[in-house]
Amino acid sequence: MNEYGLSGGALYFPGSAAYKNPSDDKAQRTKEINQVDFLVWMLSTFKTVEEIKVNLDQVSLVGTFYESMDEIPPLHYTLHDAAGFSIVIEPINGELKVYDNPYTVLTNSPDFEWHVQNIRNYLFLSPFNIGSTEIMGQELTPFGQGSGLLGIPGDPTPPSRFIRALGLISTIDAAELNKNRLVTMEHELNNFDIPKGFVRPAILPVEQEQEANDYTQWSTIADIENRKYFIKTYENPTLHGVSFEGFDASGSQIQYVNLPSPKPTQPLLPPMQ
Repeated sequence: MNEYGLSGGALYFPGSAAYKNPSDDKAQRTKEINQVDFLVWMLSTFKTVEEIKVNLDQVSLVGTFYESMDEIPPLHYTLHDAAGFSIVIEPINGELKVYDNPYTVLTNSPDFEWHVQNIRNYLFLSPFNIGSTEIMGQELTPFGQGSGLLGIPGDPTPPSRFIRALGLISTIDAAELNKNRLVTMEHELNNFDIPKGFVRPAILPVEQEQEANDYTQWSTIADIENRKYFIKTYENPTLHGVSFEGFDASGSQIQYVNLPSPKPTQPLLPPMQ
């Protein structure tokens, strides 16, 4: 997030991202930017998503190999500004595709257009509970609360998370949100917290399996209105905020903020007598 409230994320986009190849032309090479620095360039240069849209021709997005990941990281980008506008930028077949995003949510592959079409599969969902109904002369009622959202996907795949995120943010209680936005958004975010062991590779040696587990390493919330950024990690699940107060936004040096150390693990309660 920058000092103007423009906030963005670079999300993993496997199987779909396709960057331009580096050019042999020296003049063209001066416009090239790699996929990781691309987000930094946008946040350090622009104030709104509209400014980004009209200036994308200034750069040529190319893929760079990262040894730490042993790959050319496939990424797509989500951006939101202080006026409430959102866009998605995706490198498809060497070209940048830009989409206005009225839904404001994004996950991973497939591409954004696919996710938008997939919404049609869930038009039956509603936050309102279903009443009783009569079948063959018998009155039947739901087992309990939540029948209106029965069928919303709960698995951790990107398509399911997209629908779940859209379902959650589109049904937020406005009065509750106005009381405490941060608390409300953390409750929303908790629905996407993956513990270690829930998502595992298909076949790996035992000694490598733990390292390959997919889990939520960190979660963040950008308070665009107050220009404050919150983060919590897997080991330290308490939100900690950083604001622009005390920072020189025009400075040339990178500043680091250390998160407080995790609280010690609480002992288990003794067995009941």
